Amino acid sequence: LLHGQRGAGKTALAAHLAERAAFPFAKMITPAGLLGMSEAQQVEVIRRVFSDAYKSELSLIVLDDLEQLMAWSPIGPRFSNAMAQ
Repeated sequence: LLHGQRGAGKTALAAHLAERAAFPFAKMITPAGLLGMSEAQQVEVIRRVFSDAYKSELSLIVLDDLEQLMAWSPIGPRFSNAMAQ
């Protein structure tokens, strides 16, 4: 888990480490990659990535900007229950 200020290079570091690890299965899930999809479609994409990763002996999944993936809002607080599950 990497945490820090926006623009500090956390995503770049995670991508670099994933590339260097040379795992047979490596995927990065970003909010931009799910743009334009319904919540159900987003959940299905993420479920499929985790299902595919399970089939590999070594796998790595990078979830970029987890708060945005879960549609978390500090007001309430609110988030997407479907994504959280």
